[in-house]
Amino acid sequence: MWVLNPLTITADQVIASNIAEDDAPVWTAGTYAKEALAIHNHGLFESLVADNTAEPGTDELSWFRRSSTNKFKPFDRKNSSPAQNAESITYTIQPGVRIDTLALIDTDATEATISITVPGQGVVFTQTRQAIRSENRATFYGWFFGERKYRRTLVFLDIPTYSGVANATIDVTVSKPNGTAGLGEILMGRIWKVGITLYETAPRLVSFSVDQRDAWGNLILTKRRATRNVSYRFAIPPGEIEYLLDEFANLTATELLFMGGNNIETFGTTLFGTFKDLTTPIEGPNATQAQIEVEGFMG
Repeated sequence: MWVLNPLTITADQVIASNIAEDDAPVWTAGTYAKEALAIHNHGLFESLVADNTAEPGTDELSWFRRSSTNKFKPFDRKNSSPAQNAESITYTIQPGVRIDTLALIDTDATEATISITVPGQGVVFTQTRQAIRSENRATFYGWFFGERKYRRTLVFLDIPTYSGVANATIDVTVSKPNGTAGLGEILMGRIWKVGITLYETAPRLVSFSVDQRDAWGNLILTKRRATRNVSYRFAIPPGEIEYLLDEFANLTATELLFMGGNNIETFGTTLFGTFKDLTTPIEGPNATQAQIEVEGFMG
């Protein structure tokens, strides 16, 4: 099992994008009507009162923060509302530190490409990942006539970390020709290889839809979103238990990317979420099978 504690990317580190920040007018001091919209500090706010003169973000009774602006949604750690743009989404990011992993969460695209450019060296890394799933494309009929399905999480590993890369710029592109591209989150940082993922790791889906019956027994269905959770089982040497507990104690209430490992995305074990419980029974002198419960965010 691998864990990525992603960097916090600020607006100053987002050098360029093809998404304009024009969701609403930028807030300036003045008077706003009820339900008026305004952008402030890269957030989209709605006025809750008439004759509103308060500054967004300073008075919760006057302004409601709907979301980040469309441009900055991939950096707000809330992949329930992705950024959208016609045909493609591009970002140029300068994180200021070395990374070895970059993940794109809740994508709606046919492919994604990242490129890393180091000053004085040019492009030192580029990679394209196809998002189309191959499970239903194995036959002639399936390839040409089957329903096209796409992966929503794409992870780029083994990004070079040698000296100089800390000053690099990272170009991210997700593409969906003749459609609307979507991108929930851009996560990047250094991967932590915690242990070896084992069988009996169990992905599951939790629905937040509500099923109720009225006074006559008719079933009323209220459709809501669902979230994925995973119970990871993984092996570590018993001597690492104390280190493991200390490290995860520092990661409570933290948005993390969990991965079963490399090239096993089809098992549903790559999840953006937070852990709820960690159990490390001491089973023997050579290895112990730990278990961690991870609750995914909406997506």
